[in-house]
Amino acid sequence: MADRELSDWLSNGGHRVLGATLYSIQKAYEKGYINEEFDVVVLDEASQIRVADSLLALSHVKKAGRLLIVGDHFQLPPIIQGTYAVTEGEPPLFDSIFRLLFDADAEKRFTCQLTDNFRMNEALCRYPAERIYGSDYTAFNKRIASQTLALAAARSADEWVEAALDPDYPLVVCVYDGAYGTQENEAEARWVASITKVLRERLLDDNGQRYDDTSDGDQAFWRHGLFIISPHRAQIRAIRRELERQGLRPPFFVDTVDKMQGQEAEAVIISYGVADPELAMMEEEFIYSLNRLNVSLTRARKKAIIFLSRQLMSPSLQVIGNEEYHEGVNFMLRLENYASRHGKAQTFVVDGAALRMYRVGCPKPEEVDHPSL
Repeated sequence: MADRELSDWLSNGGHRVLGATLYSIQKAYEKGYINEEFDVVVLDEASQIRVADSLLALSHVKKAGRLLIVGDHFQLPPIIQGTYAVTEGEPPLFDSIFRLLFDADAEKRFTCQLTDNFRMNEALCRYPAERIYGSDYTAFNKRIASQTLALAAARSADEWVEAALDPDYPLVVCVYDGAYGTQENEAEARWVASITKVLRERLLDDNGQRYDDTSDGDQAFWRHGLFIISPHRAQIRAIRRELERQGLRPPFFVDTVDKMQGQEAEAVIISYGVADPELAMMEEEFIYSLNRLNVSLTRARKKAIIFLSRQLMSPSLQVIGNEEYHEGVNFMLRLENYASRHGKAQTFVVDGAALRMYRVGCPKPEEVDHPSL
């Protein structure tokens, strides 16, 4: 709808629901296309909205109206240039509006946690539930809880690739030793590309059909079937090169987690790439971010495969002792522990490296305490 049509549309009687970005709604007010305030203002993805920016929407609710602030402070925060000191006792005005209000509501009188997940199967819900969201955080219903990848029959690939892609095991954690790299890890890039090539050949869409072997089919595959997350541009470039080398056609959806928040796919491959303890220590704030790993793990509907080097899983005492990154370090380290407790473990030798693969299947219905399951 054009901005100039808003006034007539809003005054045409009945109830009206208007969706807009913060700046577009403010522009409509400044140009006089909207003159009245709203009964209810809903601010979605509020954990990514700075306090000052939120006022562009919050200032347009009626005095007797209601505000609904929706967000998740365990996902990516707003991008803020620079570092700002916060005096003890003062509100964190340089953080998100969600974090400000969440912290202010100490007794949680006005805060309600949403626990139904409409995206991920139950195997993918369990680790975030155990470490972050609580046991009530589950797939919404049995259909979502039990969804797994649909793969066409095909000639067998390498044993370790077959094991990683087995639909019965939605969460796959691969911890390796013997392959080294800093921001770019060629061995890990090859492994990611090998899995991707097989998945591109076999993955079936929602209609049970293979993605066409055309440019349009490629676009559909990367839009709905798979995306690949890596923290470093160098590793992203290495993966893209290897995908082309193995015969796949660009463009590929390989990017940082910042580009993936709010999106989802049938499968997600997470490639940290870093296998150098010194680099891991230099980039501890980035590498051991709970929020970044949490967002990465919660983008997939049916399958998540993550590659982590043993060097990354053996942080220095300096990193372990840093309280600022304590939660993130624990979240990463305990992922392997969780997968070993709840999954099956097998070791493969791939390109001369020892690849320890943990595969976690969907829990049985009686193991999940949720009325819908």
